[in-house]
Amino acid sequence: MFKVGIDTRIFKHLRLDEAICKISRVFTIVEICATHVKRLERECMTIGDIANIVNRLRKDYNIEVAQVHAPYGDIDEMLTDPEHRDEGIARLLRYVELCHMIECPVLVMHVPYREPMRGERYVEYISYLEDCTRKVMRKLEKHVRDLGVKIALENRLEKTFGSRVEDIVKIICEEGLENFGVCLDTGHANVNKIDIADTIRRFNRYIIATHVHDNDGVQDRHMPPLTGCINWRDVVNSFKCYCPDVPFILEVEALSDKCSDNVLELCRIIISELFR
Repeated sequence: MFKVGIDTRIFKHLRLDEAICKISRVFTIVEICATHVKRLERECMTIGDIANIVNRLRKDYNIEVAQVHAPYGDIDEMLTDPEHRDEGIARLLRYVELCHMIECPVLVMHVPYREPMRGERYVEYISYLEDCTRKVMRKLEKHVRDLGVKIALENRLEKTFGSRVEDIVKIICEEGLENFGVCLDTGHANVNKIDIADTIRRFNRYIIATHVHDNDGVQDRHMPPLTGCINWRDVVNSFKCYCPDVPFILEVEALSDKCSDNVLELCRIIISELFR
């Protein structure tokens, strides 16, 4: 049976327990979004406290946590700075530990990123980001191998290193990393004019997580499938053929918080159409 779930991002304006309550009426597989993780951390909760909350919700609502999205932004930049890289890695390892404690198999993270510096040549900039990513992945590999958690790097939206799945796969292969894979973000790929179905066919063995959403090919709008310009029949057929065991996780948003319930229902209808 093909696994389809949704990111708690759709109800990021609610507490995690409220979001899970609503989602569980439609989907039993979820990704816990970075916003919910960060909010619980801001409440001075330890990783153990957060794990206890999630485990209670798993039991109460009979849900499966397929993915956790690590917080990003400041961490992405820290990972590109030699002086702060170890701090960023330490923070990521907290989320790996969270995944381990809630029996979640995959932590999703962003490829390290910073803006180019003034006067920095493009080739040097891309090479630097690749080198940073390689160093981060090497260090994380040593720590995650005994925890039963894999790390999925998400193809970036920005047109830089990491926007293409092959950028990530290159490092995995060259470094012989066994605990890393790719989180294929369909919306990011569409903005970057990447053939999603072809990417699935070429790199399916490395895809271990997904962020599924649509857009107009210009802006990263996190729309439900079939509401933008992606060829979903081709994408879904490729997933069914090449990634049947990878959860198909919707990462969608509503135009406003008041619309979230209707967007959830729309996702249910769309998924039933795409997978009938």
